[in-house]
Amino acid sequence: MAPGADFAGFVDGTGTGDFTQLVDSDDGALWDQLGADNRSTFLFVNDDGTFERTTFGVVGEDELIAQVERLIAS
Repeated sequence: MAPGADFAGFVDGTGTGDFTQLVDSDDGALWDQLGADNRSTFLFVNDDGTFERTTFGVVGEDELIAQVERLIAS
């Protein structure tokens, strides 16, 4: 499914275009597979593919930067 204008605006506005962005189909299958129960879900994934942390809801810029820096450093 191709991202819509709202999604593209989010990516542009947050400067997160270098990160992998997943867009679920309307049936929610990807969200179910990942255990995401909220559309504002951040999955922080280690190099080995395991989930380091899952955050539901709004993540502020400072927290997002801290999580990404922590993953890069590990």
